[in-house]
Amino acid sequence: MVIRAAIARAKTTDGPKLRDAINATKNFPGAAGTITFDENRNAVKSAVIKTVKNGKFVYMDTIQPSK
Repeated sequence: MVIRAAIARAKTTDGPKLRDAINATKNFPGAAGTITFDENRNAVKSAVIKTVKNGKFVYMDTIQPSK
């Protein structure tokens, strides 16, 4: 969905323009949480930690990215 939103903002699929639009993504509400790209083009988002108990996923913690 990040790519789809970036294509809509860039109004093209041209490589450099699309790259710049993806990198400009801030606070995108994705399925795995809010996504922002930093100055190094790295996705910055929280990570959910789960474990498996009795064959089921059990939530343990959410790690927030450092700012």
